[in-house]
Amino acid sequence: MKEINQLTCIEAWRQVPGAMNPADLPSRGCSASYPTASRWWEGPEWLYLSPEEWPKEDFSADKKEIALEKKIVSSLIKSKC
Repeated sequence: MKEINQLTCIEAWRQVPGAMNPADLPSRGCSASYPTASRWWEGPEWLYLSPEEWPKEDFSADKKEIALEKKIVSSLIKSKC
């Protein structure tokens, strides 16, 4: 995420609507063989069109809200190996 934030600006971000977003497929109960389908690997067909032809989604990123959501998470795993 750090690299994405450094290499892009929030204003250029776009959102793939849920029904069209391949990342949401597992949560909708797709079969185990589905990831081999092209939509999983290539995304929706409209991604290959010019950005002007992409679906319009009302998505705005509030920098203050994003900053509030930032969290530092750490985990500790102990093993008796």
